[in-house]
Amino acid sequence: MNKTLFFSLLLGGCSIIAAENLIVNPQFTVAAGKELPNGWMRIGKNAKAEIVKPEKGPAHAKLIHTEGSTVVIIATQGMKSDTSYQLTIPVKAEKGKKYEVFVQAAKPKFQTCSTHPVLGTGDWQLVALPVKMSGFTAAPYLGISTKGAHTLEIGSPVLEENANLIRNRTFFQRTKAGLPASFSGVGKNVKWKAVIEDGAPTIIVEGADKADKARIIMVHTPVQAGKKYTFSAEFKAEEEDYLKISYQENKKWKTFESKKMEGNDKWQPISVTFSFPEIAKISYGVLSCYGTEPISIRNLSLIEVQPESK
Repeated sequence: MNKTLFFSLLLGGCSIIAAENLIVNPQFTVAAGKELPNGWMRIGKNAKAEIVKPEKGPAHAKLIHTEGSTVVIIATQGMKSDTSYQLTIPVKAEKGKKYEVFVQAAKPKFQTCSTHPVLGTGDWQLVALPVKMSGFTAAPYLGISTKGAHTLEIGSPVLEENANLIRNRTFFQRTKAGLPASFSGVGKNVKWKAVIEDGAPTIIVEGADKADKARIIMVHTPVQAGKKYTFSAEFKAEEEDYLKISYQENKKWKTFESKKMEGNDKWQPISVTFSFPEIAKISYGVLSCYGTEPISIRNLSLIEVQPESK
């Protein structure tokens, strides 16, 4: 898949798992005589919005921000309490400029699920945010906030029911070092990066110095004691290179791990199902890469396994 087609899919509201989109008017249709798209509840006084309609592909919004701080509020519909959702939204910010994406409920009290500040790169970024809130009495809303004078562009947002708990699963939320937030490499010699491969967000881990020495990527998504989960991914590696995935609890060093799978130069699924009776401190996923050639990993998923109904 080429870069142009990929970003066309982003702007079209491309989502990883198809479901009902709970964003009001995600294609930014503007009614006759109105300045803002239907469903836009508010835009900051220091910004103006332009809806860009290219000859090919879907429309997107360009927010021209002059000073101070501003926020765009977009309505949602049909969200349920204590239900897991996933928000994905394409955003293009000027290089070095920060923005934040959040979903918020205001009644009876404020509850917010936020990406925290994301650093713009000058290119489109597909931002992903898990959302789950309890006891709200008015429909939550989507917000995009930013500060300083610059132009921010947003594509079609998608908010859908989705039980995947992996944080930042599209890898575009970055740390100051430029690496994907909620992930980290273990060891000074670990070399890894996030790219688009075969049209999907992918982590590539470079080969180890020795075939029996693992290069480790940690997935910082904690789980709850007493619940059952499946941690899974797809990977592509050459023959004689291997991947093993596991979930660990670091206070008692309890580990659940998959088999060590050999690559065949094709995408393969790998998974492990686990449950911690108790968690003394923190839990996290581990991607252990063995071999001398790069290993590609995509479609990371952490799903709570629901008990069978009697």
